[in-house]
Amino acid sequence: MPISRPFISIDNSPSIPEFPYIGWCNYCGCSGRPYNWCSSAHTTYRLGCGYSADHVNELQAALADTYGLGTTRNILLATGSTPLLEGAVHAFCSAERPLATVDPTYATSEGTARALGYEIRSVPVDNGMAIELAGLAAAAKGAGLVHFCNPNIPTGTVHSATIVEGFVRQIMRESPDTRILIDDAYIAYAAPALMQTVLPLTAEFANMFITRSFSTAHGLAGMRIGYAMGQEETLRRIERA
Repeated sequence: MPISRPFISIDNSPSIPEFPYIGWCNYCGCSGRPYNWCSSAHTTYRLGCGYSADHVNELQAALADTYGLGTTRNILLATGSTPLLEGAVHAFCSAERPLATVDPTYATSEGTARALGYEIRSVPVDNGMAIELAGLAAAAKGAGLVHFCNPNIPTGTVHSATIVEGFVRQIMRESPDTRILIDDAYIAYAAPALMQTVLPLTAEFANMFITRSFSTAHGLAGMRIGYAMGQEETLRRIERA
């Protein structure tokens, strides 16, 4: 049964008296049998009141262990990847420090910079829909932030870890104050033979960080879990922003 209302009421649940609603949007998967799912919401106080803090530490520890980061201080959790992409623009871009990005790509970073009135250096994909990393590296000179989505959405093109490492090292040589956001959200859809994450570079470069999400490949869009991985100082700036 289609649902057109922006919220689904779960009133009469004594366990969630302060905010008896579950926000729902198309991205979060309003499909299947939502009424059956919502009826189960009465069984737990964690639904509808925002995120409970009781399992945050466990999730951070599991992610740090999975990726060999050594400490939870190198993980920043968020309600999806959107606050991380927005926060990075707020933290690192300014009227004097533009955003360097690709056209087309996942648009949250660009939309945030545009709303703030910041300069956007947008590098178009080539005729084969590939990102010209040389052009993006040139646009990064003096920029506050580079947003590089790999695999890129919506074009679906990928770059190998070797090529991305060369790209990162070039920017760090030519514009060492620039931050590099590598958006790995769709990496699970890429063949491992074609690309691997460059996460190990975050241990070498404080100005580089990686974002991921449980929303797509893991089918958990409605839970809104995203995370960034990088050095603590960089992550704390995004968190404060």
